[in-house]
Amino acid sequence: MTDASPMRIDGSTTGHGDSGGNATADTSSQGNQGLTTPCPPNVSTPAEAPTKGRKRSWVWEHFTMVGGGDSKKARAACKYCGTDYAATSANGTKNLIAHILKQCKKYPNSIGKSQSTLAFEFTTDGGSGDLFAVPFSVEACRQALVEMVILDELPFRIVEGEGFKRFVHVVCPKWTTNKIPSRMAIARDCFSVFLREKKKLGKALRGQRICLTTDTWTSVQNLNYMCLTAHFIDDNWTLHKRIINFCVVDNHKGVTLGRAVESCLFQWKLKKILTLTVDNASSNSSLIEFLKDKTKEKKDTLLENEFLHVRCYAHILNLIVHEGLKELDESIAKIRNVVRYVRSSPQRWSKLQACAERETISSKSQPCLDVPTRWDFTYMMLDKAQKFQKAFERLEEVDKNFLPTLREGEEDEDGDDGNCGQSKKGKKVFGAPEREDWIKVRLFVKFLQLFYDAALRFSGSKAVTANQFVPELMLIRDTIEEECLNENESLKKMAMDMKSKFNKYWENLDNQNLLLYVAVVLDPRYKLRYVHFAFKGLYHDISKVDEKTEQVKDALVRMYEAYLKNEKGRDAQNNMSTQLSQRSSGSSSSGPLSVRRSLRMAQFMREIEEENSLEKKSEVERYLEEGLAKLDGYFDILNWWKANSCRFPVLSLIARHVLAIPVSTVASESAFSIEGRVLDPFRSSLSPRMVEGLLCAQDWLRSSSTPISLKKALEDVEEFEKLDSELGELTIADEENPNASLLKQQQQQQQQQKVPTLTWPENSELDLDWIENLISTFDWSSKNLPPSEFQSVLPVQVFDTLILAASKILYKEPNCLTIDPDKSSTVVVVGDIHGQMHDLIFLLKEAGFPSQNQFFVFNGNYVDHGAWGLETFLLLLAWKVFMPDRVFLLRGNHESKYCTSVYGFEKEVLTKYGEKGEHVYQKCLGCFEGLPLASIIAGCVFTAHGGLFRSIPFTQSKTSKGKKKSRKLSSNSEPESLSLGSLEELSRARRFVLDPPVEGLNLIPGDVLWSDPSMTLGLSLNKERNIGLLWGPDCTEDFLKKFNLKLIIRSHEGPDVREKRTGFGGMDEGYTIDHVVESGKLITVFSAPDYPQFQATEERYKNKGAYIVLEPPNFDNPNFYSFEAIAPRPQVNPYYDYVNVIDSNKELDLASMVTLLKDPIEELP
Repeated sequence: MTDASPMRIDGSTTGHGDSGGNATADTSSQGNQGLTTPCPPNVSTPAEAPTKGRKRSWVWEHFTMVGGGDSKKARAACKYCGTDYAATSANGTKNLIAHILKQCKKYPNSIGKSQSTLAFEFTTDGGSGDLFAVPFSVEACRQALVEMVILDELPFRIVEGEGFKRFVHVVCPKWTTNKIPSRMAIARDCFSVFLREKKKLGKALRGQRICLTTDTWTSVQNLNYMCLTAHFIDDNWTLHKRIINFCVVDNHKGVTLGRAVESCLFQWKLKKILTLTVDNASSNSSLIEFLKDKTKEKKDTLLENEFLHVRCYAHILNLIVHEGLKELDESIAKIRNVVRYVRSSPQRWSKLQACAERETISSKSQPCLDVPTRWDFTYMMLDKAQKFQKAFERLEEVDKNFLPTLREGEEDEDGDDGNCGQSKKGKKVFGAPEREDWIKVRLFVKFLQLFYDAALRFSGSKAVTANQFVPELMLIRDTIEEECLNENESLKKMAMDMKSKFNKYWENLDNQNLLLYVAVVLDPRYKLRYVHFAFKGLYHDISKVDEKTEQVKDALVRMYEAYLKNEKGRDAQNNMSTQLSQRSSGSSSSGPLSVRRSLRMAQFMREIEEENSLEKKSEVERYLEEGLAKLDGYFDILNWWKANSCRFPVLSLIARHVLAIPVSTVASESAFSIEGRVLDPFRSSLSPRMVEGLLCAQDWLRSSSTPISLKKALEDVEEFEKLDSELGELTIADEENPNASLLKQQQQQQQQQKVPTLTWPENSELDLDWIENLISTFDWSSKNLPPSEFQSVLPVQVFDTLILAASKILYKEPNCLTIDPDKSSTVVVVGDIHGQMHDLIFLLKEAGFPSQNQFFVFNGNYVDHGAWGLETFLLLLAWKVFMPDRVFLLRGNHESKYCTSVYGFEKEVLTKYGEKGEHVYQKCLGCFEGLPLASIIAGCVFTAHGGLFRSIPFTQSKTSKGKKKSRKLSSNSEPESLSLGSLEELSRARRFVLDPPVEGLNLIPGDVLWSDPSMTLGLSLNKERNIGLLWGPDCTEDFLKKFNLKLIIRSHEGPDVREKRTGFGGMDEGYTIDHVVESGKLITVFSAPDYPQFQATEERYKNKGAYIVLEPPNFDNPNFYSFEAIAPRPQVNPYYDYVNVIDSNKELDLASMVTLLKDPIEELP
């Protein structure tokens, strides 16, 4: 943004250089040469008074009095443009202020209403984004202000404060104070945001089976509130937590809470509820029974809500820990005393630090006070204090006031004595800790670490916790059992008390929700084997172990059968209806007989599937019989189920719902303050409706629901203490050398910005580390370097070596690749990428890098339209060199001389390599020629960029390359008849051309790269593109049947093309199923989301990208994965004029544009 720079009296701006030669003020009558800052119209600044006791407005610094000495005819003339206004005492300064701020075009600080300002892209992590132009908008400012009030929990009255208005005027002078909304307007806007976001969330929750947590809160006015939070895993296997209700309840009785929950579910139209997690309050048992009774007869209820009730295990954990803390009350009180003592004054704190230095204590953490009601704070206090034991003991020797003060029972600031011995007021105090106290605390801290880690895991809202409950439970139990044998009697008694509390809640399986054990079974690292193992540690009777294990398996089987009936059955019927509808519409032109034939065939196939399903094992049996997944710390259970959902469609649905179960209600507190379940005074003063709106909107607006970390809060305190010390050192250094700190900062920035230059491996063999380094380097350079400096990252020598190595492989591959994955492998098919490197990197990471068990087939169009086409192409070439038999790159229509000259790639290369750009561009063109045209996967899937092709007699063309006089090629003129080509003809076609079919009558490559499907039967010329063909559903059927195929997967059409094609689906999800015929399907996949990315937001299509995964054993059942564009991404300028070039009919002179490459790929064998 452009701020209002301080103005000198002579009219020039300070800090901005020359004002551009605008009118210079007449300073003959001005005696003050100091600086004054223009203020908003309703704020005045002191100025030299014309008469005693009266102050002048700031605006007089910009006007000169004219009109002689007659005070009744006095006028004021603008120093910049000369416009004059009446300036008698009756006129005031309103017109003058309006002129300066809104009308004067020559005022150096003026900004036109339509003028954009430069701003850095906003990033939540505090980093600097890219610079781009932002047009001023009052509405955008107002919306940002509303979101700030919601997110930062600010009072509405802030917008009417004088300080806020001063701040806004400096930051954004164009947002005048009369345009800033009032507090009542802000309140209405906040509630409007709540309603808007609620509507969005309602769509996301529609049809989801969710898990709930509930908690109760109290305001300072003693109003009771209930918070209801929904937890679910979406179709993309991402865990979500959203507050859906925060309402007033009359009391905390179970029936009252039950009615409130029922009302909320009805309001949100939520019918599918799996679990409700509550704490151990007795009223919550009545709540559960109420909901079970009200919902058990509904059709979407699962197993009559048998598994509805989940106890808050973080709450139980707290009870167990507090049971143990009772045995250490005295030792904890003593340590709290000494920490409070050194924290009470800077002098005492300095003495402790001096003692720590003498004892060579190098711990970065420093003693901190706890919150007695929060055991996690107590744990952190003990953990940090025990590291300073020797320092405290030395302090006792050197500070004569240390022990007397502790024995007197020093009071807290609030007058409450925190000790536990006898003070002068009759309260008991214990003084300083003794050696035995330190031993107990040290042992207890080690023991308590386990509970602290478990509490953090149980309370997580960003990660799955259900599958970790049982392993954590067993670890806690084993640790308590060990401590029960401890030689220290105090710790032994503490462990025995904790064991008693543990057994009360967790020994009896009947008191627990079996779904938490089912969640362990659904973890492919554990399955039923871990459950059996866990029960062996819990029960010593093997028959009881087997009985309990079978009980868990039975719960999973009953869930599976219920889902098979309630969930999959309806979905299967819906899918079948949709498929029959598509077949009917695709065959409508053939008449009722064709439709009837398709219906009969569909019914037959369905009957065969039902018969086969009776002979197969259930998904549960197959899943349990398979081996366990590798047990390591990097396992992502949601990604595993996402990748295997096609093998276990029903079981994966169960996993999606069960793994969303939260084992703690503490996740709800992440939206509030850390003080506990009491609303702050500001929120308590609002109406219940507004409280709900603010809290829910805040939760929904946050990009991630990050729980408040008490440990992080303590770390922040330590960081501020370090900062205070650094500032003190910095002050001394600056006095000695004022430029020292600035020089140091510049050196650090230069080190951080050091360009990572890529080199070719010494052994000339690429590995995964080199490719990952290539990815990170390309990503870094896209955000930190201008395009003209790209060659500093990838020198032309490395480029030459990479493209030569890749071209040698590509030129040896046939026109149509044969890809034969084994039964343990998957194949990923990717569509158009168009230079969107960041989305490609995301796709590779989400789908999983190429490996021995994962093939990749890329369908072309790697360049043009995007700003990183070169990086995208080179990254894929590197993968090709590294894994030539697992990564396959097909050619797209944009891998040609014509398209790259028009749509940006040529200009991109010339920009990035400067003088060497033409050399790099020619090498890329040569590599394009080597790209294969199509592939056959597992003998049943045909992939190509455009699609099908015509049959032509094979003759070697001798036509030389010449001028392209028209896009309406003579070779594509209307023939007498067209017929589909064969795979044999495709294999014989000459693919080593720059612009097929311009370069001779070489039509097959042109058809493969440019053709499109049609809803009209038959094969015809593509007159819309004036190149390639159009083929109907009958041609798709003929091609599939002739070559015994099941699928055709092509790309070529993005959202810009599809919006113009009638009868076809849009590209909103990144893929469409275009033809459904008897032998299979025709699919279009497009992998460039939010296309094209370098355009302004309103000119992009906001579409998703997609990729397809083909899995064994048949590889003919495609799994679609849609994904959003990566954001934020670097802002870039297009490499061509989008408006004037795209979809234009500009004709190019191929005689000058297409040159024969003397040796496109040097050193080829």
